[in-house]
Amino acid sequence: MMAEAGPADPQVHRAVLEVGLKMNRGLIGGGSARMAAMLEALKKMVQDYVPPPKATLARDLPDQITRQCAFFAQARPLSLPMQDGVTWLEKLVANIDPALSEEAAKAKVVEAIDRFITRRIRQASDLIVTDGVRRIHNGDVVLTHGSSRTIARIFQRAWEEGTRFRVVVVESHPHHEGRALLRDLPRTLPVTYCLVGGLSYVMKEVTKVLIGVQTMLSNGYAIARVGTSLVTMAASVDKKPVIVCCESYKFTEHVKIDSFCFNEKECSNPLFISRLSALHHLIRSSMAEAPLALPPHLQVLNLQYDVVPMQFIDMVITEVGVVPPTSVPVVIREYRRELEDR
Repeated sequence: MMAEAGPADPQVHRAVLEVGLKMNRGLIGGGSARMAAMLEALKKMVQDYVPPPKATLARDLPDQITRQCAFFAQARPLSLPMQDGVTWLEKLVANIDPALSEEAAKAKVVEAIDRFITRRIRQASDLIVTDGVRRIHNGDVVLTHGSSRTIARIFQRAWEEGTRFRVVVVESHPHHEGRALLRDLPRTLPVTYCLVGGLSYVMKEVTKVLIGVQTMLSNGYAIARVGTSLVTMAASVDKKPVIVCCESYKFTEHVKIDSFCFNEKECSNPLFISRLSALHHLIRSSMAEAPLALPPHLQVLNLQYDVVPMQFIDMVITEVGVVPPTSVPVVIREYRRELEDR
């Protein structure tokens, strides 16, 4: 549940405090942006870290990282990739050679964080964009849902390279992320914008679906913005291929089969509440004798994510290649082997 961040632990680093508050207020959104911002803040904390008396860096720094991440989680629940990233960082610090000096140990941690951000987030996104552009052909009608920076870059580059296609942006309440995506698209690119209620109508002319996701689970399911499951199911009914773009760091060993055992919700939805208030005022002004009585116990259920079943996903584009959703465990195993070899 997304709530107002409470009083910060006095030992929370200023960079962590700043980023956590921005996440809480929705100023940092998107899986990759949140992951990169969290790691950058933790890197600054490590750079400024000074072990307390009679404590070693390898023993005390993991506890400090846990404390900082507890504030991140208080500000906004950590995504599964972010949780895995915290675990990776804690193990990295715990396994540092005790013979290293404090400065050398901190430099090693900082270097590892920089390498993760550069290779597994930024360069991975670039490789996915390059591969995604190859999947778009002249005459295609590509449908997408939500707002993914990687998807926007694919559309931008494909159009700039001369591919002529059309995009269908499916919007769903309450976040209106499709509007944000529209602002990132070239103005000359033909776009059809529709609400999720018109999905079955526009799906008839779509040639493929291209979406970004928050997480790929080890059972081949995906966690994505709420409404994505409906989009992929409609595509499956009309036999339209669904292509997922996802960096490999978002592959996790966790398994989920529904949206109830794990999800995130906002405590309130200002947009929805304001519309209810406006409707209430309108009816009261036009029907003074019978005002609309909104129940005081009304609660807004605003779930953030869907779990997309594996059977609705045809392929997953990653920086290590194109794989079926059944290959998520293979990618996780190979990445772990790479870490062990290093």
